[in-house]
Parts: sequence; structure tokens; C-alpha cells
Amino acid sequence: MCVIVNPNLLIGHLNYQIYFIMNSTYLTIVVIASTILFAIILYSLPVRLYLSAKFAGVDINLFELIAIKLRKAPVTDVVNSKIHLHKIGMYTNINSLEKHYHAGRNLDNVVNGIIYAKRNGLNLTFEKACKADLNDIDLVELAKNKKQI
Repeated sequence: MCVIVNPNLLIGHLNYQIYFIMNSTYLTIVVIASTILFAIILYSLPVRLYLSAKFAGVDINLFELIAIKLRKAPVTDVVNSKIHLHKIGMYTNINSLEKHYHAGRNLDNVVNGIIYAKRNGLNLTFEKACKADLNDIDLVELAKNKKQI
């Protein structure tokens, strides 16, 4: 018995297999590229800092952190300063911390000075600490010596 096979049917089946293989290859490439892009975006966003701030009870927005990063301020220093001040009961605006950094001043001096002043029973506001830091006063030494600023 002789079976006559239409060659167009074979070519159509072969085209379907090639089409399926190419689609799965493209799909694999798209999935891998999407995963890499998602990892890059997740790495570039300060998600860890955002979660640290949220768990510390600091009200902060992820978009604020992105904006700080875009303005070339050290996000880690600004957020950690905000967390430290929040823990001692001083609620400052994150923009004022960033402004003080952009003024070229020492943010650690201000925050640590406020913390030491609070421990020693001195009344030191954020604004007073910033003004003292602008005058190059070491706030930590003053607070350790229990001198009012």
C-alpha cells in the first residue's frame, strides 16, 4: 500500500515546531531579562532602609527616599539620623535633615549632640543644634560637659 503524503502538511507541521521553539526561546529571554531588570530596580531602591524606618515607627515614604537619593544625599545617613531622633522622641522632618546635609554641615554632630543632651537632661532643639553646628561647635563635647547651648 502506498501512502501519499502532502508535502505542504509536513512543512506546516515543521513551521509550527520552529514557531513554538522560537516563541519559547523568546519567552525565556523575556523572563530572564525581566528578572534581571527587577533585581536591578530592587537593588537601586532603598527598600532595606524603608523597612528599617517603618519597623522603627518612622513615618516615611519610599518615594521620599528615592527623591533623597536623586538629590545626591546619603540616604543611609539621613534615614538613620531620622530613626535615632525618632527613638529619643524628637520628631523632625526628613527634609530638614537633608537640608542640613546639603548645607555642608555635620549631620552626625547634630544628631549625636541632641542624643547626649537628652541623656544629660539638657533642652536642645534641632534648630538650636543646627545653628550651633553652623558655628562649628562640637555639640557632643558640650552635651558631655552638661553645658547649655
